[in-house]
Amino acid sequence: MSLLDQIQKHQIAAQKQRDELVLSTLRLLTAEIHNHEIDKHAPLTDEEVEKIISQQIKKRQEATQLYRQGNRPELAQREEKEAQVLSKYLPPQMSPEELTQTIRKIIKDQEVNDPVNFGQVMKQVMSEVKGRAPGDKIATLVKQFLSQA
Repeated sequence: MSLLDQIQKHQIAAQKQRDELVLSTLRLLTAEIHNHEIDKHAPLTDEEVEKIISQQIKKRQEATQLYRQGNRPELAQREEKEAQVLSKYLPPQMSPEELTQTIRKIIKDQEVNDPVNFGQVMKQVMSEVKGRAPGDKIATLVKQFLSQA
């Protein structure tokens, strides 16, 4: 069963259970996926769907911060709950220790110790991690390890 099929199945279940938060979140997600399919003129792969989900989670996290700054805690809580609903459809995130080990192993294997090679290391790490860790956290750690080497 593809990820999109799973999302649509959960959307129907949320509709039957009258779970408005989950239902509205999944409706927005399926609409976004559908828009990307129209742009691409083809069905999306699970990896592409995961990328869209990650983007939607990031949008909600940014909105949460803005609502908190604007003293709107009720809206911030709703955005957090929506992000939690969406995160169920992503692969489990790597722990900080796993991420650190992966980055160090790649740097060691490539025998790089110069910050000039940042792009090369990032490309390798991102292909190995595949959405299981946020890119900004990866970039920070790679810069840190390359500057120490």
